[in-house]
Amino acid sequence: MSEQTKDRWPKELAYPGQEFSRDGLRITLAVDGSVMVRSRHIGHHDLGKLRHGDTCKPWIPKWKNFRSLAAQMVREGDADHLIKMNNKVIEDNKLARNAAGELLEALKQAVTSMQDSGYPNDHPVVIAAREAITKATTKPKRQR
Repeated sequence: MSEQTKDRWPKELAYPGQEFSRDGLRITLAVDGSVMVRSRHIGHHDLGKLRHGDTCKPWIPKWKNFRSLAAQMVREGDADHLIKMNNKVIEDNKLARNAAGELLEALKQAVTSMQDSGYPNDHPVVIAAREAITKATTKPKRQR
């Protein structure tokens, strides 16, 4: 249940279960007219509000019209900053994944070096390094 709750939208949706997806972002519409964007990497963000021009009441277009409007918003660059942020996080994660083996070996050597130079086993740096090594080398338990 915890996986489902962390992935929920923060507001009530106008079209539950309907999302427009483009460039790694999912775009949907809330009942208050908010256009919301989310990604697995950057979380939830508001892109703007749809309102009637004269009354300023929320405007909820039909779903097919909203999809066209969302595509237009992406084309015109309204979500460019979010797309760039998402792509940067993805690239950073890729770089960290590629360097993970080398970083783990360097951390193991650092712990060995610290112990050889006289750091006690209960030193906070040694403890943090060992916890990081343990976290990196143990398989995470599957959550239900």
